[in-house]
Amino acid sequence: MSLKRSDRSGFIATSLAVMAFFTAAFTCCIWQARSVKQTYAIDPEARAIVATNTSTLSSMFSRKVVLLSFDDGPENTRNDHAILAILKKHGAQSIWMVNCKNLDPGLTPNAAVNRNTLSEIAQAGHVIGNHGYHHYNLQNVERDNPEQLKNEIAGCSDYLQAIRGEKPKYFRAPWGVLTEASADIAQSAGMTNLPWSRTLIDTLKKDSPEMNKASIKHWNELKVDDGDILLFHDTDRTVKQLDSLLTRLDKEGFVYGVPSV
Repeated sequence: MSLKRSDRSGFIATSLAVMAFFTAAFTCCIWQARSVKQTYAIDPEARAIVATNTSTLSSMFSRKVVLLSFDDGPENTRNDHAILAILKKHGAQSIWMVNCKNLDPGLTPNAAVNRNTLSEIAQAGHVIGNHGYHHYNLQNVERDNPEQLKNEIAGCSDYLQAIRGEKPKYFRAPWGVLTEASADIAQSAGMTNLPWSRTLIDTLKKDSPEMNKASIKHWNELKVDDGDILLFHDTDRTVKQLDSLLTRLDKEGFVYGVPSV
């Protein structure tokens, strides 16, 4: 039995209305999912940054995330400012793992300048972490002078609190040498271990043509996966190569997340 013309028109109109309703509802859900501010945490065992608000719908529209981390600074004002400018250009947040010796006037002549730079880093929205007071190998400290181990870790946190008003939430052992004792001290000081999953060739002391070529090749061909934690330093090499790397990551659809503080 065929429908009358008026019945067909009514059926089509109803169908279109239903389709319009579900399209609007789905669009609204997409907008809500995309508008939810994503939060992240560190998974030390996986050496990864992971999303923490992972509803089914928001997960459908989440983007790949990478954590940019900078060790040992601030100690080179020119490079630090250049890195901050590159990060701003790409809308990238990051975490800076700080050696307290660079902020201590008793140890570093330009400590006041470094403190100002640290304030600029924090004011730009970047996270500040603890990378040890003197950048000593903690395994050696534990073996040779166990009493000093707490000062290297908790002492740096106390120092950062004294000059910034807050303690860091993340700790990265110098050279990644995290002993059981140092891990316990960091945890007692309220810090999560921050490892890395990929590092860049950016601390070469000699920049021969061959080493320079190898470094550029490494930066250009570095494969970055969702959740990677990248390790940088505030060196000339980082200043030269960071913009091109972030441009590539932008094109690959990455966002630059930081762990919650």
